[in-house]
Amino acid sequence: MLQRLRWLAPILLAGLLSLFLPRADLAHAATFTVTTTTDAPHTTPVDGNCTSTLPGTPCTLRAAVQAANALGGTHTINLSVAGTYLLTVTGANEDNAATGDLDVNGVTLTIANTSGGTVVVDGNRQDRVFDIGPLAPSQVSMADLAIQNGVLDPPAQSVGGGLRIGSGSTAALANVTVTQNGPRGIANSGTLTLTSSTISRNFSTAGEFGGGIYSTGALTMSQSTVSENRVSGFLVCGGIASSGAATITDSTIRGNSGGLRVGPSTASGGGICNLSSGAPGLLMTNSTISGNSLDARGTLGSGYYASSGSTNTLTNVTIAGNSGTYFGPTGGSAVSAGAGYYAAAGSTSTLTNLTIAGNTIFGGTTGAGLYSDGATILRNSIVANNTSGGNCAGTITSGGSNLSSDATCSFTGPGDLTNTDPLLGPLQPNPPSPPVATPGNDLTQALQPGSPAIDGVLPTNCPPPSTDERGVPRPQGLRCDIGAFELQNPPSATPTSTITPTSTITATTTPTRTSTPTATLTSTATPAAVPPTNPPPLSGQVGVPCATQVGQSCTISGAASGTWTKTSSGTFRVTATGPANTAPGGTPRIFLPTTAGVQNALCTAVPAVAPFTTTCTGTTAGDLLLGGTVTVRFPLVGGGTFDMTGTVTGPGVPTPPAPIVAAAAQPLLPPPPPILLPPPPSPLMPVPPAVGQGAALPEIPIIPETETALLLLGGLVGLAAVAGWRRR
Repeated sequence: MLQRLRWLAPILLAGLLSLFLPRADLAHAATFTVTTTTDAPHTTPVDGNCTSTLPGTPCTLRAAVQAANALGGTHTINLSVAGTYLLTVTGANEDNAATGDLDVNGVTLTIANTSGGTVVVDGNRQDRVFDIGPLAPSQVSMADLAIQNGVLDPPAQSVGGGLRIGSGSTAALANVTVTQNGPRGIANSGTLTLTSSTISRNFSTAGEFGGGIYSTGALTMSQSTVSENRVSGFLVCGGIASSGAATITDSTIRGNSGGLRVGPSTASGGGICNLSSGAPGLLMTNSTISGNSLDARGTLGSGYYASSGSTNTLTNVTIAGNSGTYFGPTGGSAVSAGAGYYAAAGSTSTLTNLTIAGNTIFGGTTGAGLYSDGATILRNSIVANNTSGGNCAGTITSGGSNLSSDATCSFTGPGDLTNTDPLLGPLQPNPPSPPVATPGNDLTQALQPGSPAIDGVLPTNCPPPSTDERGVPRPQGLRCDIGAFELQNPPSATPTSTITPTSTITATTTPTRTSTPTATLTSTATPAAVPPTNPPPLSGQVGVPCATQVGQSCTISGAASGTWTKTSSGTFRVTATGPANTAPGGTPRIFLPTTAGVQNALCTAVPAVAPFTTTCTGTTAGDLLLGGTVTVRFPLVGGGTFDMTGTVTGPGVPTPPAPIVAAAAQPLLPPPPPILLPPPPSPLMPVPPAVGQGAALPEIPIIPETETALLLLGGLVGLAAVAGWRRR
């Protein structure tokens, strides 16, 4: 009997070991904690331990990416050290992250800034920075960092200096800045999602259109900004070039540019180009396209360019202050048109509650605001004050309730107004007041008192949309307002009580909005001065001044904006603009949170007509508090007050070290100076806790009961087989 049991020993031992030894098919999720900003590759062989070739083998960003690739599965990289991660291990055209850019292959990976400070990943102008899925599709999420100085020169593969997303791969960026990369800041052939991110100051050259973002895949962008990107070429698309499905909400596309003064060619799309074919095309909601420009023999769509075959759906969008410079032909037939919006033949555009204003073609020919050779339907929209060539040209179908400041749009639909001044305010932040539950984009042009656009939309046309660009519910009056901006009902002011010697208490309140289009707000009372009573509560970091050295200045940002400078005491200069129902000629008062308490002073009287702007200057006995709220209080028609506020920032805020900029070859276009980012908020997405400096240790896998039963059954079968053999 004992002799037979000896044959069982190896079989039973193998079965028992299989219960406890790790198995290759049960991959574990690893967390890599990067502990240095220095660049170095993984030691050889590349495994899941994140050990670099640096002395002491610390976990570097490059080694962490290589380790994640080697393991496969789902992993997290925590950047625990603030600073600039300069990629110094050079060598382009390598796809395993050993040299050059950081290649992510065949994994699901989260890269998070857990340092509490600013993190910048710098490509050192030697290669792109991140390449997602060059060898195998990958899913990558990044949060709270910047990607800069990724440059392909010469432009091999010539796309996505900062980030490239390959076909079948995804990238989700939250609070990420992509800047000073080229050609093109981001190139997307997969799925790209941007949230609260900034794509700025990237560049490209002729033939590489889409200076900020070039997307042939799916693009989703919300609460983000694409700004100051440039393309030197003809099909420009300075900010965004999209030929796939794109959805853009609550975002701003501003200050992008392009063009080339060579030959008779025409430059197209300073801000954004929709180059897609068919539905769904590009959907844009609650967004602003402003200050984009083209400079060429001919310019088309300096703000927005809709190419032939594209589908374009825009709702609650402001298109303002875009420009095309037509420098004049020496031959050829180049023309300039549609500095705000250009729709090519074969395109389809549905435009609802747009404000297209103040766009300009310098030396141009026609339709400075809106030009259409396609199937364009416009409803509930303002087209005003565009030069030269008038507001509109081409074929435009009115869906009703449109307003044009001239007769070039030929509006004849129900509720249309022509040769009518909409009384627009300047393009500026107009945050909802009172705040709204779901804010949109507040960079808008407000309707001034007496605007014929107020309550100008027929009830059959609105709602929808149910809000304006800023998220303010529509309608605020009897009917919706024309354009992207809905004038809010003034908030009910907190009643102010005056106690007379006989203890009689009187209260004053604010009237509601006047919805008659031709109504104007007038006051026959003596212009009011805001009293110093009922100051706002002390705010900010109590006892912490925004500046500590004489000569230092603090910034006040918001609806009230200006500066405070540290002197032996402190001096301030703040400006603010009151709401539409500000008392003409009234005198606002400023309240400042200081180390000596809330101090106040009268400001200059507002004008008799809008805009009701005031300037507040003076000195403070104490220092302005860091993070405090400065309040400018305006008197209102009929009584009551309204507060405009701004937030204090200054050198008292801890600032991270400046990014390291290494010497490098001359770029294709000289980039602007590096952008220093403010310290990011806490990560937007939860990350697993770090384990040491490398990967989390693999856990002993728990074998399901069914697998355990199978293993034991295998042992019994082996036992029976041995017993049968022994009988022979």
